Amino acid sequence: MGAHIIGWADDWEVSGATDPMTRPRLGPWFRDERGPYDGLVAAAVDRLGRNVVD
Repeated sequence: MGAHIIGWADDWEVSGATDPMTRPRLGPWFRDERGPYDGLVAAAVDRLGRNVVD
């Protein structure tokens, strides 16, 4: 696919019910504190957020 991994966010101990913006390792990506990127990959969509609003 020509993709490159530019970072890794491992928040295994954080509940999926936690606001994604406040997660210790994932939050900075959502707040644009880690630089530009084109997408996110997760093992399952519920690892990024528990509802459509997230």
